[in-house]
Amino acid sequence: MLATIEHTLSELSHVIGQLNPVDFSKPLPVLSNSTIGQHTRHNIEMFQCLLKGYDSAEFSYDNRERNLLLETDISFAQQHLKLICSEINLPNKSLTSTYKLGESIVQVETNFFRELVFNLEHCIHHNALIRIGVNDISDVAMSEHFGVAPSTMEYRKSCVFSA
Repeated sequence: MLATIEHTLSELSHVIGQLNPVDFSKPLPVLSNSTIGQHTRHNIEMFQCLLKGYDSAEFSYDNRERNLLLETDISFAQQHLKLICSEINLPNKSLTSTYKLGESIVQVETNFFRELVFNLEHCIHHNALIRIGVNDISDVAMSEHFGVAPSTMEYRKSCVFSA
């Protein structure tokens, strides 16, 4: 799992590293006027939130810190992607996640490994959106697997062999 997370974040770093700062932070109609940088920031901050709550065993994705520099400064974002990779190799443990759902506050028992998997899948989803944005504005080279879930890759392989 850790190797897959590190690979996914490394691929993201490689893709954004090929963009110019204007394209990284330009609102794109194909992304409902969000930016590649905003999706990158979101990926980073979800992992940061989980890591920040590890010691206390409590976290809330809703209340994560939002650092706008992550969505405008490619080098800064790359530094944080690398930092996440260096910090995620922690033992599994029980955690409590707090969510605000309308007027209600809900606490959910979870664990660190489950949340790492959630963040990986969530990151892949946002990488798929980043892929759409990048393809709309540039000729940046991306792996055919960038923004594609491992289970989807396996399914696609099985379709080739069964056809």
